[in-house]
Amino acid sequence: LKNYFPRLKIILIEENFSTLEARKKYFEAYPPRGISRLIPLSLRVPPCQYDDFVAVLLAEKYFKNKNSRGRPCVCP
Repeated sequence: LKNYFPRLKIILIEENFSTLEARKKYFEAYPPRGISRLIPLSLRVPPCQYDDFVAVLLAEKYFKNKNSRGRPCVCP
């Protein structure tokens, strides 16, 4: 991207465990009902895609990082 868009600032966001965090947030927003409540979180699989939750978590990390430093981390 940097070669094609030299003026574009590329910002890196740490993605470690973002899928697991998003799965947890999904089940907080849509708690399981009935007997499926007994299944541990680590074994639950959401019935649909939860990419939106990952995107929100990464955006939250970006803004948290930006606020704590005053500006985001930018690739050199």
